[in-house]
Amino acid sequence: MKWRAAFLILAIVLGVCFSLQFLSQRNYSWGGLEVKVRTVLASSGSTRLDVPPVGRLTADTHPLPFRIELSLRQIEMQSLGVMIDGAVSGTFLPDLTEEVRRIALSYILSLMVVAALSATAAALMLNLRDPRSLVMAFASGLIIVAILSSITYASYDPEAFYHHRLEGPVAAFPGALTAVQHGMDRLESLRQEMRTLGASLMQLYGMRGGLPALEGVDGGFSLLVVADIHNNVPAVDFVGGMVASYPVRAIVDLGDLTDWGTALEARITREIANLNVPYIFAPGNHESPGVVQIMHEIPNVTVVDGTVELGGIHILGFPDPSSQRDAPAEASTEEFDALSRRYLVEARALALEEPAFLLAVSHDPRPVARLVDAGTADVVASAHTHRLRVVVNDESGTVHIDPGTTGGAGVRGLTTPRDVPMTALLLHFEELLTGDIFLRAIDSVTVSQVDGILSIRREFFDPVPEEISDPSD
Repeated sequence: MKWRAAFLILAIVLGVCFSLQFLSQRNYSWGGLEVKVRTVLASSGSTRLDVPPVGRLTADTHPLPFRIELSLRQIEMQSLGVMIDGAVSGTFLPDLTEEVRRIALSYILSLMVVAALSATAAALMLNLRDPRSLVMAFASGLIIVAILSSITYASYDPEAFYHHRLEGPVAAFPGALTAVQHGMDRLESLRQEMRTLGASLMQLYGMRGGLPALEGVDGGFSLLVVADIHNNVPAVDFVGGMVASYPVRAIVDLGDLTDWGTALEARITREIANLNVPYIFAPGNHESPGVVQIMHEIPNVTVVDGTVELGGIHILGFPDPSSQRDAPAEASTEEFDALSRRYLVEARALALEEPAFLLAVSHDPRPVARLVDAGTADVVASAHTHRLRVVVNDESGTVHIDPGTTGGAGVRGLTTPRDVPMTALLLHFEELLTGDIFLRAIDSVTVSQVDGILSIRREFFDPVPEEISDPSD
């Protein structure tokens, strides 16, 4: 009888081990994600997350000698977008916790059944065919997996992921997980800070001691120039606060609204649709045909591809050549040269047909560099460099501006060790009864993402000539 007991124990052990090693794979779907889960025997307890082709992350999460492997198999972008809406609304974490519990329970129950059947099959293979042995094998498979699962659940340490090991391309970013966690922890608080800052701008502009009054501009208007938001939603919150707090006639966006030009990232356009002013958009190299098409469909958005007239100002601009492709790569020298010639031809034609204030806009500075030197535009606005600047060309008199990065380099700015401030430019104009328009001042607006400190630097330009300032004289 001893040999029967030994064979029964052997059958149970073989059945449980075989089921864990070879029969444990299951696929689960949640929202827009499809994940493969399986367990394999290992020298130590760990959890491994595979995200092809990015790489692999492993952490020592539990003491028992088997590895839990999770592999991301598919992302369905539209459904995943619903999950992101939940993250914004605050329902994401409760839903995630409940879903993890459901998947874990389903996985454990399936493993218990498979282990029980494998132990029973092993008993049959060892010629243990009496009902008592088969029942013992089946029940033991269930109980052993239940005990292993309970020990793993009780000892599982999620904080072990902060001491993870990386393999593959992601290993080039050793602080990736911690950095992303840090950035996401700050995201909602940063959104609130941006709303507060935007709401206080009107009060700030009313403090004449801090900012000199612009004589004669009370009846004028302003344009808000932004760029390189890079999918950073708090930046749009801040832009909305500025629009609500100051008489902005329109917003001029010099591109790179998204990072990779995906349909998922284009969800940020919902925020733009809520801005109750015209939105002039010059697509950048991080846009894609899909994102540009979505922008075309927003009622308050005009995608530049030629000249747009806005209250006496001609805005000349074209999409970056890379925005017509799906990959966020810079255009070639030949493409920029062709685009540069197109800017010059259009600017000269406008100057001959109907002299007016001309604002030339481009994401990349290279296509509009010749306009700055030629003086064929009053103001040339470009971006791409992430450097805030306002420069007057001494020879041509053209003002060349760059709003820097309104998104603070995007979500990446949340994870960098240094402060990458959000920046924008406010252009103040005076409109005379004659219809002439003059640029009176530019405010360089900078907001720290670390401490939320806002600073404004105002630069004045030539006053309105006296001989045409009052046509009634």
